[in-house]
Amino acid sequence: MITFLFTLLFAITPVRESVQTWAIDAELMDARERPFLLARTPEAFADLCTLASRWRDLANAPHLVDCVRLPNRDVATAMIEFNQTYQANMIAQRDFSMAHYWEYEPVIHESIRLYAVWDALRDAQNDSFHVTVRRHALKTLRELIGPARYYMGLMPPPAPLWAFREIGQ
Repeated sequence: MITFLFTLLFAITPVRESVQTWAIDAELMDARERPFLLARTPEAFADLCTLASRWRDLANAPHLVDCVRLPNRDVATAMIEFNQTYQANMIAQRDFSMAHYWEYEPVIHESIRLYAVWDALRDAQNDSFHVTVRRHALKTLRELIGPARYYMGLMPPPAPLWAFREIGQ
């Protein structure tokens, strides 16, 4: 019965379009999904369930306006490239210098963690991703760097700078 009522209600185009506009404004739906999500009356109930699920998933996720105070995608990409080069160098040095093997492990693990931070930022700044993916990336970024640093827009370095002169001395 409920499914029938939703189907009947969403047969009215202005109602369907209003819900789509609300979902886009609430960043629960990407504008590119308009031709697919809530577009067909027979699937209206399932589409509403999808939006309800997104509402729950993204309840605590930041909105895309936060991207303005964070480094852009080009910066994130450059930091990731630096991180990957640094990681490869640390792994090579670790494998070459078995006497200092134990010193390289925390540096490599920290590099991997920093990669995840910058990768989340790159995903959040990627306009080709749907809004829900970008909001999930912002949520991950906030969890990785902490709310204080996130809301101040303070990103960590791309690699563990503290290790640049410590290893092997």
